[in-house]
Amino acid sequence: MRTINKKLILNTTPDQIYSALLDPQLHTKITGSTATISDKQGDIFSTFDGWADGENLELIKDKRIVQSWRVQDEGWPAEHFSKIIFELTETPEGTELSFNHTEIPEEAVGDYEQGWEDYYWTPLQEMFNS
Repeated sequence: MRTINKKLILNTTPDQIYSALLDPQLHTKITGSTATISDKQGDIFSTFDGWADGENLELIKDKRIVQSWRVQDEGWPAEHFSKIIFELTETPEGTELSFNHTEIPEEAVGDYEQGWEDYYWTPLQEMFNS
């Protein structure tokens, strides 16, 4: 199993990023595909028109999001859940978003590094740093 780590600075508040990741309309806008998600701990979510799903394991408003995560993809074991953690820290430049995605099947890690870049980091930077 592998891990993906990423840090980026976004020119906005932690509240705006937290909302963008957990509000279904904003999440859909970021990724370009339907998300059913909430800001309630324990709730089940799906993104990318049902291709990925999981559960909100821990939510600390405007600071931390921990979710289980799995995808409907060849090479991803059907019952296997990985874990993602978003941590938000206010800085003089805006907000530092620290991301950690663990328990990724070895053969899938390259695709998911690029997927996070294409469907989250680039759109979030366009949304908040433009």
